[in-house]
Amino acid sequence: MTWSPPEELQVELSRSRRYGHSFVLVRIPCGHDVNGGSNGREDVARTVSSLLRRVDRVWPGGTSLYLLLPECDRAMGEAMLARIREPLTKLLSEDQLLAISSVLFPEDGFTSGALFDALDARSISPSTRPAPMVVAPPTPEVPLA
Repeated sequence: MTWSPPEELQVELSRSRRYGHSFVLVRIPCGHDVNGGSNGREDVARTVSSLLRRVDRVWPGGTSLYLLLPECDRAMGEAMLARIREPLTKLLSEDQLLAISSVLFPEDGFTSGALFDALDARSISPSTRPAPMVVAPPTPEVPLA
């Protein structure tokens, strides 16, 4: 089955191209619980929606929640992420909070596919997070015999 982005994203892509506006696309991983449920995705959506502007859109996709923030530049998108992060600390794990990613149209992609590829590239999950660097203590030099 092929997933296609919601109509709102396609409309916003067309509108932003036509009028030269930027927008921010955010992915918030919510995962599924062991029984295949939404793992609180509705709570996350409700919490996030209460903090967004009326023009912003929220939709579920797979194990994530997506936010579309029209007419936002990078600084505005980062400010919105900072605003929603605190309430999300009560609903998401640390790994999920770290895996929240965002991209800016058109700088990070000009098509929906390019934007989702950029989201994938920016996402950090426990399996893709680099292991902490371990520095071994120096070994004493032993003279060669």
